[in-house]
Amino acid sequence: MKMISKKYWSSRYLERQINSQLYERLLLSNNPSDVLLVAIIEKN
Repeated sequence: MKMISKKYWSSRYLERQINSQLYERLLLSNNPSDVLLVAIIEKN
C-alpha cells in the first residue's frame, strides 16, 4: 500500500510564492505598471 503524504503550506510560504510570481509577471510584461496595479487591486 502506497502512503500518501499531505503537504501543509504556511501563509508565509504562500505569500512568498505569490510575490515571486508577481515579480515574474512584472519582468515579462510590456506594461509593468498595469500588472502592479492589478496586483494591488487583487490584494485589497
